[in-house]
Amino acid sequence: MYPFHSLDYESPSTYKDVNDDDNNSDEDDDDGAIVDLGFPSRQTEEGIEIVGSYNGMICLLYLLDCFVLWNPTIKDSIELPTPHFSISYIDFYFKGFGYNSSIDDYKVVIASREEGNPNVQSTVELFSLKQSSWKVIGGLQNGLVIEAEQLGTCLNGDLHWLARCDTTSPIEKRLIASLDLGTEEFSEISIPDCYDRSLFFHALGMINGCLSLLADERDWREVGLWVMKEYGVRGSWTKLVILPTENLLFRDYLVPVCFTKAGDILIDVDGRRVVRYNLEQKTIKKLKTRSVHFIDWVLYDESLISPSSHNRISSV
Repeated sequence: MYPFHSLDYESPSTYKDVNDDDNNSDEDDDDGAIVDLGFPSRQTEEGIEIVGSYNGMICLLYLLDCFVLWNPTIKDSIELPTPHFSISYIDFYFKGFGYNSSIDDYKVVIASREEGNPNVQSTVELFSLKQSSWKVIGGLQNGLVIEAEQLGTCLNGDLHWLARCDTTSPIEKRLIASLDLGTEEFSEISIPDCYDRSLFFHALGMINGCLSLLADERDWREVGLWVMKEYGVRGSWTKLVILPTENLLFRDYLVPVCFTKAGDILIDVDGRRVVRYNLEQKTIKKLKTRSVHFIDWVLYDESLISPSSHNRISSV
């Protein structure tokens, strides 16, 4: 059994009752709800992490050892060159993969620091698929600190992460850090004006082509999904829906995935399951998966874009 599977989240047959046994990995898949995608290159199921996806290409990190770009539709992949620093003692505390149409280039971004030394200034490296090389770029300024263990959200040619300002102020300022993949410079995007700075943010993502934030409401009894309807305009943040948390049964975090055509919302619950929540009926179904522990997911559209023909690296 391969660790990579494709699921059509619009199909009713992709879901099962929320009370069904999660450990039943041998359930009938004859309806095509789950499709094996095979392996992109290295034949291992251990230590694989999804970094991001764009235009049908998926970026993977293997055992903190190498990065691979893979298009599962055409079964084409490339292994990227090793970054400049020694991976064996590096902690990647934020990463991202995206595309900038103004330069027609795909880029991988990693921020690293020595393991066990979180106070040491981070090094930000960027890989250009067109140039087939890594380079160190300017880091964060003005006391900006990106929250640890985040994957970037790519929108409008920029990668975005939740961040905070590390200042002497007793009240912590929260915001969004943005990296322009064209100019390779960082900037800041404001969160909603109405937010109490003590509120906990579950996730930054993209919903219906807009930046989105999920944050707690009413002492964790509800979470609000906010979207930035006009990119870069602080006043355009709008609370789209409020979700009661009682039936979601989460422990640590929630991540909005997307809306279906029927208006239901898909939510990642603690990295253990993805559920489909019907806003009108307040009912929940969960995606069929073959994982009995943790899942890693990414949205992708099928395409014919070849990672090996977009640059000078040979396919693997």
